Amino acid sequence: MSAERSALRRRIRGGKHHQVTTAHEWLERSPRFRVHVSLLDGSSDTAIRGVDGLTAWIKQSRAIFKDFKITTQVDPCVDGKHIVGRWAATGTYAGGVPGATAPIGTKISFTGADIPRTEHGKVVEYWLHSDTIALLGQLGVGAK
Repeated sequence: MSAERSALRRRIRGGKHHQVTTAHEWLERSPRFRVHVSLLDGSSDTAIRGVDGLTAWIKQSRAIFKDFKITTQVDPCVDGKHIVGRWAATGTYAGGVPGATAPIGTKISFTGADIPRTEHGKVVEYWLHSDTIALLGQLGVGAK
């Protein structure tokens, strides 16, 4: 494994790949960069374009939770150009999700996995799989 990929693996293990302040260090700034994710509002992930789009989406997502924390559940596995890591997220709902009936201050937790594809030590494509159904249920979205 290259030194760059080892560094990226350590970054994922530490949950630091979700920090927007260091995104420029591990994401490729090019039109080829793609993100694949299920958005909370059901809109298409094509709305997230490039590194700037991803960092804006992460900031927006984190704004709806106070004390948001990601911990690694399974150390990242490397297979060719892909790195896969499973994580758990916890936080406190701060408001802002359309249709949510949960009161501000509701504790939340959900899990997910990240699958970045790398080239030359940079992420060029990124899949984010999270348990959106569990999260929306905790927020009371769709509750009657």
